[in-house]
Amino acid sequence: VHGMLVASLFSAVIGNAIPGSIYLSQSLKFSAPTAIGDTVTARVEVLKVKRMQQMEVASWKTQCLNPEGKVLLDGQALSQLPKDTL
Repeated sequence: VHGMLVASLFSAVIGNAIPGSIYLSQSLKFSAPTAIGDTVTARVEVLKVKRMQQMEVASWKTQCLNPEGKVLLDGQALSQLPKDTL
């Protein structure tokens, strides 16, 4: 499976966790391959929320893991939070 397809899980997780958020950027490091039929867990963690240019921006740690806990890819993302989220 192409790594970018696996990485697309992050925007889905963040968008479902905070409806109305806007995905701004993502950095990625691909650590291991993912095959068709593999079970993948996407995990996101808020690192920081700060005000940037009149908007609230969240910085996220992002990881995808296999069932054994091996990191398949990791990185960081930025998303703009909807108004009145905090």
